[in-house]
Amino acid sequence: MYEMDNFMIETELIKNDCKEFEKNENDLHLEIDSSRFYEILKDDYGYEYKTISRFIEGAVFSLNEQHEFNIVLRRMKIEHKIDITDSILFLEDSILLTNILKFIDDETEWVLKDELAKKYNIDKKNNNIFEFLY
Repeated sequence: MYEMDNFMIETELIKNDCKEFEKNENDLHLEIDSSRFYEILKDDYGYEYKTISRFIEGAVFSLNEQHEFNIVLRRMKIEHKIDITDSILFLEDSILLTNILKFIDDETEWVLKDELAKKYNIDKKNNNIFEFLY
């Protein structure tokens, strides 16, 4: 009986290890890097880096273009599980952070503050990340 119990415990441990390994493998496939981020922007939403750079760095955009791109950032969060904070970090690799934050609209700013509040336990009401820009 004792050997049977040990065998069952060992079998259960192996199953758990396999499940954990499978979960980690699946998570790795979901990982995104900068090139994949821009590939998604281009393939799924029609935004090439050149266009994004013109908008954000060159400040050459209409309010409608700004609004549409902010919608894309929020859609990427829902459809591709890419947080606004991560999108900003990918953009920040080649575009000044201050310019990116100036391009963020009120709704995207709210989502960003919500992410920061949850992720880093920051008080949303007192989060002044955007104040230094103005």
